Amino acid sequence: AIAGLIGIVGAVLTLTQPAPDTSRHIRWGMLVFCVVATDLISASWGLNPTVEANFYDRADIEASAARAYIDPLDEDERKFGDRGFFRFDNYATAARQLDTVRASGLPNLNIIDRAPLINNFDPLLVGSFADYFDLIPQNQAALLAAAGMDASRARLIDAICWHESDDSLRAALVDPAWNPAAQTHIVGAGACESGNFSDAVRITLDSGSEVVIALEAERAGWLILADTPYPGWRVFVDGVEAPIYTANLNSRAVPVSAGAQEARFSYQPAWLLPSGMISVVALVIALLLFRLRSSEVEPA
Repeated sequence: AIAGLIGIVGAVLTLTQPAPDTSRHIRWGMLVFCVVATDLISASWGLNPTVEANFYDRADIEASAARAYIDPLDEDERKFGDRGFFRFDNYATAARQLDTVRASGLPNLNIIDRAPLINNFDPLLVGSFADYFDLIPQNQAALLAAAGMDASRARLIDAICWHESDDSLRAALVDPAWNPAAQTHIVGAGACESGNFSDAVRITLDSGSEVVIALEAERAGWLILADTPYPGWRVFVDGVEAPIYTANLNSRAVPVSAGAQEARFSYQPAWLLPSGMISVVALVIALLLFRLRSSEVEPA
């Protein structure tokens, strides 16, 4: 019925279009504009519900060092299921229960309160993170513990199990006998050892581009940070840069010596300076071309 009504209105406007050089054509154009605008508004009404700005205010909650985890099937049901918040047949579902949506902790709503969560709703994921997430159902307890759930995501360990290939490492991660608190898996040449390390480790700073960890080790070992080893991250142990190894497929491992130390992870991508210089050069060229073009069209 609505489509038929719109068709009739469109046909009438088309058949009554006046000549472009008359004053009636301006009024007719305004009427067409109003009809089209009304159609667009009515068609989109409710498809893009909005919220008050205070919806994004950070809640005053106690920070937790442990990360939460939502099963992917449960997450999908909460989002798009029959009782989900973001059903495609009714966009207003979430708008009618904003407080419930806000408290659900779904990714990436958890970012509002800086609540740690293993899940990630980004459309593009780092390969190692995606691979690790796919392995979780095969050895959920161990892999979630290694990812920082129910424990601090930073720890010291003195046992490294070296693997010749990624396939060997993945097989070790899904082994039911694996204890992430006693063993870390890294691709490389070496033996496979088990042990335990329970010395003091404390995250003193955690921002989007920097993580600072204070540690005190009785003997040499490895600092494990359960964060994705994304390209561009560097680590400095007491001011001296150290290598970052990929541990457990999706964590960072840094060799440390005995004693009290500070490890500072800093995001310093190598492409940042060259890309900035390219942007500056491109801007200068654009300004020069614009000025050249302006001088060509100036009257004599």
